[in-house]
Amino acid sequence: MAEREYVWTDEGLNDARRNKVELDEVAQALYAPSGLRFERRIGDVLLVVMGMADSARVVAVLCDRVETTTTYKIVAARALGGPELDEWRRRVS
Repeated sequence: MAEREYVWTDEGLNDARRNKVELDEVAQALYAPSGLRFERRIGDVLLVVMGMADSARVVAVLCDRVETTTTYKIVAARALGGPELDEWRRRVS
């Protein structure tokens, strides 16, 4: 499988800023090793990647695939907490 490329959208940048998530935390979550990353597809084009950043926060990134390519637009990002963080822990262990 070809490696994915992720590109920021204005919507994604604004969402990360609003949720107080640093851009490098998003990149670290997207490329976290498989033992620290969990992915969930939503339909044919949406992908949620939840990964551990160097800050020790688990960041969820919502991505929208660009047509039939391996490029995904980052449309949202936020740190996980509560039950979502518990689910991430179960999935990666």
